[in-house]
Amino acid sequence: MLVFLLCLGWNALDLIQRRADLGTGWVVGWDDNFYLAWGRSLAVDGDWRFDNDIAFAASVSPGGAEVLRAHLAERTPAGRVPNKYPCGVGVLAVPFLLVTRVVLDVAASAGLTTRSDPFSSLYVLAFIASNVFWAAVGLATAWTLLRREYSPGVAGPALLVGAIGLPLGYYIWFEPVMAHATGFGIVTLFIACVVGWADRVTVAHDGATGWPGWAVLMGLLLGAAVLVRFTNVVMALVPVVVGLAVRPSRRHDGSWVAVMLTSLGLAAVGTLIGFMPQLVAWKVVYGTFLVDSYVGETLTAWPRHLVSILFGARNGLFSWTPLALIAVTGLVIGVRNRVLCRAGLVVLAATAWIYGGWQMYWLGHSFGMRGFVDASFFLLVGLAEVFMRAQRIPSRAVARAGRIVVALLVVWTLHLIVCYRAQIQPHGEPLAVRPLFTEWRRWTRQIYADTGFRMLVRASHPGARPVDGPRRPGEDRR
Repeated sequence: MLVFLLCLGWNALDLIQRRADLGTGWVVGWDDNFYLAWGRSLAVDGDWRFDNDIAFAASVSPGGAEVLRAHLAERTPAGRVPNKYPCGVGVLAVPFLLVTRVVLDVAASAGLTTRSDPFSSLYVLAFIASNVFWAAVGLATAWTLLRREYSPGVAGPALLVGAIGLPLGYYIWFEPVMAHATGFGIVTLFIACVVGWADRVTVAHDGATGWPGWAVLMGLLLGAAVLVRFTNVVMALVPVVVGLAVRPSRRHDGSWVAVMLTSLGLAAVGTLIGFMPQLVAWKVVYGTFLVDSYVGETLTAWPRHLVSILFGARNGLFSWTPLALIAVTGLVIGVRNRVLCRAGLVVLAATAWIYGGWQMYWLGHSFGMRGFVDASFFLLVGLAEVFMRAQRIPSRAVARAGRIVVALLVVWTLHLIVCYRAQIQPHGEPLAVRPLFTEWRRWTRQIYADTGFRMLVRASHPGARPVDGPRRPGEDRR
């Protein structure tokens, strides 16, 4: 709850600071607009026609107006503006958006405002609140799962260090308008559900009932995860890996195959139900229930960019956030003893395989390799495994050196985040090594803005000249 309130408060202040630049609120970027459009159009307009959404985004976009207007001219076979992105983030935000609509309507009817603005900044804040909420749910669930496997002295530091030192923290705090914060929350809930299902068909829970319901719920959450990001389909591998590790009790020996097959069928039904909103969305917008809407990227038999997405200078997972390398090392170390480590390695490998075959393997304007953010829980498991084994190191000097290394890697990530936001590190470009260690004036100005001091100065001195913050051009970041 504290993380949710702090993150939401910071984003509200950030939105207020940007309001002078953008007028009535909207998000800056490309993907962000289309994610929000799914929810805003449904909650406010009662349809999935995006003409007014994209036209408004073009009218306030500081860098992508021309591209957005060009997209506005495109039409689907159903005669609507296309939206290739999954609808899950917008659909999950509908409750927040509906509450905001009611508040604005009541304010307008009471004469507090002249009209209920369909593009009010409060809708953007509601969208942010939804994404931050699901991220907070993901963090709480991650803590529960880590605490189940490790001591509090290991689970706590792993969660804290991972949330700050991996790309996850950036997409929760600084850019929650993307799909990754919500994706992390739903995926982590799904993993918890897989664990709950497995518990009910193992020796430790001999004779326990309720596994069919858990199988359905597992499928629902898998469908919801894919609804948020199509590439989350790799999460279907988690129950396979976990299921292979489950041993039947003697009482269940005769029906073990039936239990697994029934679970598979129930999970499949749940997945279809969870993914149903996307099928409906495609039917409404494109005129058919099944659409290959994510044009431009296709699966390939060989991930030719595999090394680049891991170690490349352009958004490489390990080169941008080297703490992730320690996390993956932890998964490798724990692969023999922990099923979650095995599942994590399989999921991360499958994710790398998908993005390694894409033409835009660096995923455009991204902080690090954001394609792995939804699966961040497994990186947290890897960190916990390393921290647990570090406690057994007899040499104090070695243990202290390890803690220093981890601290330095976290500091590096925080430094790179500031540089990215200040555009000292150009978006979508390889690491600009020299500017990262020379542009300290711009770095300081960004800290000044992000800590809220700029807004306080502007509030106390209305005539003070504002410090221009970073602007992300409205380009396709995929």
